[in-house]
Amino acid sequence: MLGQGVTPEGYDPIVDGLDERKLVEAVERMRLGIRQTIAQMPSQSDYIRAHCAAI
Repeated sequence: MLGQGVTPEGYDPIVDGLDERKLVEAVERMRLGIRQTIAQMPSQSDYIRAHCAAI
């Protein structure tokens, strides 16, 4: 949110009790899922050609 000009005043202390290794693994799984989804998507030009043709 920093890019939107929102600066946090602090953080939730519960974060200190989380296992960093498990967090990294969870983020990597999310990243892999996103990459796999993107790989199945058509390119922008293919999508436009298929769904936005001028009538």
